Amino acid sequence: MISRLHRTLRTGLSQLTIALGIAVFPIALAAQRAGLPFSGPVRRLVEATGAAE
Repeated sequence: MISRLHRTLRTGLSQLTIALGIAVFPIALAAQRAGLPFSGPVRRLVEATGAAE
C-alpha cells in the first residue's frame, strides 16, 4: 500500500509538472516567433502541435 506521504508527493510532483508545462509552452511559442533558437523536448512539442509555423 502506498503511504500517505508518497501519495502526496506523487500528486504534488504531477501537478508541478503540469503547471510547468502550461507555463513553458507559451514562452516557447513566443521565443520561436521572435526567432530565438530552442531545442529538445520543447521544440518537439511546438513542432508537434503545428504551432511552429
